[in-house]
Amino acid sequence: MNRKIHFGSSAVLLCGCSLLTIQALGQHVYESVFGDIGPDVAYGLTELGDSSIVIIGTSRNMDALWYLNFARLDVVGDTMWSTYPSGQTFYPGNSFGYSVVNVGDSLLVGVGKRFAPTSPVQILSCAIAMNINGDTLWTKTYSAPSESNAQDIVQTTDGNLLLAGYNWTFGVGVHFMASKITLTGDTVWTRYYDHDPDQSGQVFGLAGTQDGGAALLGITFPSLVPGLNDIQLMRIDQFGDTLWVRTYYAPNDDHGYDIAATDDGGFVIAGATRSIGAGGYDAYVMKVDSTGDIEWTTTQGGLDDDWANALTVTSDGGILVAGSTQSFSVGGYDCFIFKLDSAGTLVWQRTYGGVNDDIAYAIESTHDGGLVFAGQRGNDYYVVKTNSEGIVVGMNELEYPHTAQIHVFPNPATDQIRIATAIEGVCEIEIYDATGILLNAFQSIPSEQTFFDCTGLSAGLYFLSVHNHEGTAAKASFVVTR
Repeated sequence: MNRKIHFGSSAVLLCGCSLLTIQALGQHVYESVFGDIGPDVAYGLTELGDSSIVIIGTSRNMDALWYLNFARLDVVGDTMWSTYPSGQTFYPGNSFGYSVVNVGDSLLVGVGKRFAPTSPVQILSCAIAMNINGDTLWTKTYSAPSESNAQDIVQTTDGNLLLAGYNWTFGVGVHFMASKITLTGDTVWTRYYDHDPDQSGQVFGLAGTQDGGAALLGITFPSLVPGLNDIQLMRIDQFGDTLWVRTYYAPNDDHGYDIAATDDGGFVIAGATRSIGAGGYDAYVMKVDSTGDIEWTTTQGGLDDDWANALTVTSDGGILVAGSTQSFSVGGYDCFIFKLDSAGTLVWQRTYGGVNDDIAYAIESTHDGGLVFAGQRGNDYYVVKTNSEGIVVGMNELEYPHTAQIHVFPNPATDQIRIATAIEGVCEIEIYDATGILLNAFQSIPSEQTFFDCTGLSAGLYFLSVHNHEGTAAKASFVVTR
């Protein structure tokens, strides 16, 4: 359906739809696709107290420029508003939004970069404050020795905000950057970190700490002759002074994209690695202690490229990870969501998307115990709200003496699903609709992967069960989109 949404002072037609909205067990779950001319990409998100979701990203408009964009979705995934920040001091020029923080359910502050209309063009870090109705409160652009880019933002224990990214200087290289600002955008301090003159580095993730400081996550690489990347983690105090730096050297190309603090004072890190794993890039998660020592690492993926772009720690100590996968996709990349327990063991994994590239860049746990992630589906914004297991609604428990893990991908699907499980031998596979009516039943050997044709199914939610004669069973749900 088409909705008229106000972008600043002008009105445009925003094509958007909630592909599926269901309420179950007190949880609203949905899959929402919307956007402008495109491409439109959501890089960050935050949940408000009323369970609505605010995303920040970038939208390409009819003038072929990229615009930093905010949007707010209600509890069923419908767009409440979508807006560009107002103010001629901020535009014209390309701008990109990467992260947003919710301050007391009254202030939304996003960060990114803008191309200043100077000659030559200068790329500068920027911050924008909105209220929850989408009105611009203030915009700030921060000068730097050369190009700068703010990638992430958190609120610190003193009530201020900390943004982090990187600064590039011609002939010198790229280096970590952090800046503390007030709630009105004024600079308290800014630091540029050059720990090794032969190395450059870029910050992509930021986590606040209980002592008022932070941990900055990124990559490091040779300054003048770029080569393989290594993950680098830096700890700073409340004044921006360096406490320690850890570089995790590996034989091949490794990336660190997001970081979260854990209850034990340590951190979990998400990224991608070519140094270990099944093949190509694999999604990579690392747990370190309060001094940066590695406690465990794990990879998820297959023979093709798989990436972990974001993560969050859940109330049960688990870790939700969002990224993209080629190994398990229906075409190009599909969104790749998985959960680990506190020891790094896989709990479940899901894929979402279609035949185009679909990528998740942000993820959070929600107040109702579910999760929400955001990114892109083809050329549109993509926001998906699920229950705690990454599905739209739980399947009734089946009484079998043994259970096994099952993978259904792509999910959501359009033409067919692929069913894979460790259950051995010939199995009975049953497909049910959302009301529990049996639609199809057949025998197959799912340990060798089974395909099911979805073209005869209407858009909606479906369940499947797999069981053999020994009483081992697996169950899952999947969504068909049209």
